[in-house]
This record gives sequence, structure tokens and C-alpha cells, in this order.
Amino acid sequence: MERDMLDVDPPEETHTIYWVTPEDSEVQHATASPPPREGGPVDTLGGHGTVEAPPNSGDRMRHTQRFCPDCFAAYLNLPGPTPRWHHTE
Repeated sequence: MERDMLDVDPPEETHTIYWVTPEDSEVQHATASPPPREGGPVDTLGGHGTVEAPPNSGDRMRHTQRFCPDCFAAYLNLPGPTPRWHHTE
């Protein structure tokens, strides 16, 4: 009896992404650098310069809040696991 199986290769490198919302904006931006606890500039993953992270801004994605389109597209394009289907007996 044949079955379909899915193998997933682990990514070669992992990425930690932090999400910040500047105080003067309602849009979240992604960064690969931990935001400073005291607040300050962080480089954006979307490549459009820096944004000001507020103090103690946290680092989690807020799924009910808008995203910067450039940062979100860059986040989705990060390398990830590669799936492969194959038949087994």
C-alpha cells in the first residue's frame, strides 16, 4: 500500500523578527534587531529606513493591527522550511 508522506527540511538559519509600532503611527514594522527597552531607532526589515520604537514596546506581532506592507512582504519572503512530497510503501 502506497502512502504520501511530507518531509520538511529545516531552514539553514533561523530568524527572530520583532514587531514595533511607533508612537506616531498605527502601522507595525518588522525588524531583525531587538528593539531597545528605552526606545530608539531600529532598522526595518522592509528596507525603508529606521523607525522609532517606543520604550518597552514589546516585540510580538499584533494580528489585529495593520502592517507596513514593505515589512510584511519581507517577513513573508524570509527563507523557511522546504517541503517535499514522496510516496512510501
